[in-house]
Amino acid sequence: MVLNVSVCRERMIRLHTVGSSFFPTLYLPAIALFRSIKYVYGMDRPSPTTLVVIQIDPTKSHRAVEALRIALGLGSHNEGQDISVILCGRAPLLLADDTSDIVDADTLEKHLPVFVEWGTPFFIAIDAETPHRYLSGVVTKPVTTAEISAALESTDRVLVFS
Repeated sequence: MVLNVSVCRERMIRLHTVGSSFFPTLYLPAIALFRSIKYVYGMDRPSPTTLVVIQIDPTKSHRAVEALRIALGLGSHNEGQDISVILCGRAPLLLADDTSDIVDADTLEKHLPVFVEWGTPFFIAIDAETPHRYLSGVVTKPVTTAEISAALESTDRVLVFS
């Protein structure tokens, strides 16, 4: 659903200029409706940032792929602009060019291209096990433990999958 804010404002102005007899009954409900629409669609405030930390070994559990799918769902309303993904331990293997050892690799192959399309960077912990080659188009950035703790403090929401 696309909201046209200028149409709402134009209608409020028209209702106000119609006459004083309509002011109490039409103008105030229109203002309340416009304010509630602004709140629901987040026009008054920026989107909350979400940090997803994945520490699960994708070669042993399907939960690593599921965590990435959840991150995709959380970032889908804003094309990934408010979501960050940190991969620790063996989780960077999710981004490997060869996914034959990964549990639920077929599901991963469906969802990972969306992150590539969005340009979402994957933050890789310095001490994590990295694959020999990453999937083409995936943006990765190494992070230290100090940078991870700073990211945990500065974000609005955190999901940790371990």
